[in-house]
Amino acid sequence: MCSILGIFGVSPTDDLSALRPLALAQSAKQRHRGPDWSGVLVTPGALLVHERLAIVDPAGGAQPLRSGEGELALAVNGEIYNHKDLERGLTAPYAFQTGSDCEVINALYREHGADFLPLLNGIFAFALWDAAQQRYLIARDPIGVCPLYQGRDAQGRLWIASEMKALQGACEHIEVFPPGHYLDSRVGEIRAYWQPAWRDYAATRGVVVAPEVLGHGCTRSPSVWMGRPTSPPRRLPPMPSARSITPSPTPSPKGWTRCPTSSGMSRATT
Repeated sequence: MCSILGIFGVSPTDDLSALRPLALAQSAKQRHRGPDWSGVLVTPGALLVHERLAIVDPAGGAQPLRSGEGELALAVNGEIYNHKDLERGLTAPYAFQTGSDCEVINALYREHGADFLPLLNGIFAFALWDAAQQRYLIARDPIGVCPLYQGRDAQGRLWIASEMKALQGACEHIEVFPPGHYLDSRVGEIRAYWQPAWRDYAATRGVVVAPEVLGHGCTRSPSVWMGRPTSPPRRLPPMPSARSITPSPTPSPKGWTRCPTSSGMSRATT
């Protein structure tokens, strides 16, 4: 569990020296989500703040994650489960700077733009800043495991944060960033990238599943319906009965002796 905060739409006339402490102060409201590291990036056009809970690559995965030449900066909360497969599938060379599972997002963006989002298997909420193109990309995982909120301040700048309270006091209007959606500044509007087939009525129209098939699917073990081999259930040894448990002798406190004819304690007289 980490937290992110981003400010986008920063104009050349904005005072970055004033925005930086404001962004840090707002992000501090969600620091309980990432007590191991506080990272900040301040550039013309955007600010990123990350509060990190170090799990993967705790020594070298500090954020925001930068590309080798420094053009890309990524602040992300989450975990990319298939990052190794995605790294092996890259067709263009990319110089990874850390062992973080989330850095593959930078590599995928460099290769595919915003079209890589359906490839991610994981939970995430991230903000990516492309300094060369003055472009940002914000996205949230398909079912919204990782929280993300957005708002606008009085100057019209876009703010995003992992928790709503990090936007309070800075933004006049706050709302949830929807799961399964992304915002590409090149497009300028929030769009869905995750559209499961079962949400399309035309794809499910006329499909009939027999009740016994549904019942069979509900009674089978998860390892069967997920296509994995099953193993016999592991039997646990029986719990010992109360009579079979022999209590261990209780040591007497220093200076006291146990009375052989009673359950109490008496002060030693010697």
